[in-house]
Amino acid sequence: MPGFGKRKRSEQTPPPTPDKPAPHAERPAGTSDLSTVIVRRSAVTQAADPNNAYGLVEEVINFVNAMSSEGLYNRFEISAKAMAAYHADYYLGQVNNGGHSQFIHNCHSGLHLIMSDVRAGLTGMNATAHLSIFEQVAAWVAENADEASKQTGFEGGRAQPLDELDTLFYQAEKTAPMIPLSARWIASWPELKGVEDADYPEAIRASAMMNPRRKERMIARSVAGLHRQMTDWLHVGAGLACANMSPREFKLAIGGGSAMDVEGEQQLAFYVRTSGPAPRFCVVTKEHAAAYERVEVDNPPMPALGDVEGMKNAIRDGQLARFKGPTVGRKLSHVKSQMIAGVIELANEYRAPEALDLLLRKAGIDPNGAAVTPMGIDAHPKGAVVNWLLAVENQAFFAMSVPGGSVLLRGEQKIASVRKAEIDEYALSVEAVEDKPA
Repeated sequence: MPGFGKRKRSEQTPPPTPDKPAPHAERPAGTSDLSTVIVRRSAVTQAADPNNAYGLVEEVINFVNAMSSEGLYNRFEISAKAMAAYHADYYLGQVNNGGHSQFIHNCHSGLHLIMSDVRAGLTGMNATAHLSIFEQVAAWVAENADEASKQTGFEGGRAQPLDELDTLFYQAEKTAPMIPLSARWIASWPELKGVEDADYPEAIRASAMMNPRRKERMIARSVAGLHRQMTDWLHVGAGLACANMSPREFKLAIGGGSAMDVEGEQQLAFYVRTSGPAPRFCVVTKEHAAAYERVEVDNPPMPALGDVEGMKNAIRDGQLARFKGPTVGRKLSHVKSQMIAGVIELANEYRAPEALDLLLRKAGIDPNGAAVTPMGIDAHPKGAVVNWLLAVENQAFFAMSVPGGSVLLRGEQKIASVRKAEIDEYALSVEAVEDKPA
């Protein structure tokens, strides 16, 4: 299960759900679960105050996030009530931010499982008005599966019946706000455990570390992260584009993408942080990948982050309206699709992500958080060689993937190697973790 950070109410990322959602929300037989939901005691004592009620709801959100991201518990191993409260608040935040259309869109493949949690949450907190509206949403989704899959939350991707239900939802929020109902319900849970604020961090850490499957899931999560960087078209394309610049730079992280003017055409350009002195823009299409200069515009001074009064003044005097974002500048490299496809094909054939994870662990280096970028393919009599550069723990490493195995180097010194048989065995063990029932 992927990790999740502290969720803001209007955040548009999907909430914690299995990578392969179950067809129903029943807890599979034979699974372990957390016996308590740990929160700060101060939040419990303030829950009855409508002005502070969200504090207890947020504590449950933080608990679910910590157990999933740090403890690596899956959603069936976390308290069903906690998941219901979590997703009910997610529902509230999404509808308030962009309506039921946005809620449906941002749930992605976990929609039906999340809806089951929302129903349980609204029922548990006795939010009757919200539940009545939600059941109409659920009925619409069931009867209009194809249209539901096309919802975006934006104009042109919003179904009229959902907009009408939004209006009813906002009226229900004015009459009987959900947050106080949720806080009152949470405070009644027998499994709720309030701890002193000073003891809270250690209590959360201990609960997260208690998961007996945490170590094997950490490995599976690490391999999944490497797999994305080493076989995903965008990551490989951007990495090769940076590595083919002169002088060469190495992709460290990819940020958001937006439609921008690129060589006279509107194209999707992604912000890319590299080993160079400045970020770059990368465009990756089915035909090619290219890196470009990121040109900063000469903007008027803007208020510091968190300076509310300064921002108000900037809006009043038109300073904010004059602000312009960076533009796409000179083209720095071009890589053909054949090279991108070749790296991905060989990375899969050689099981390069699993090999790299194993190499780093053999060398005593934690692979979590490693940034990997392809440098290219070299011909060799015994088979093609894929070269990789790694940045991990503020160190740089070089790796080579070959038909018979893989090797890890620091400079020109070999620090670890693995043969194909070891890689295959390790890959099977990782797949076993991913395939075990929740």
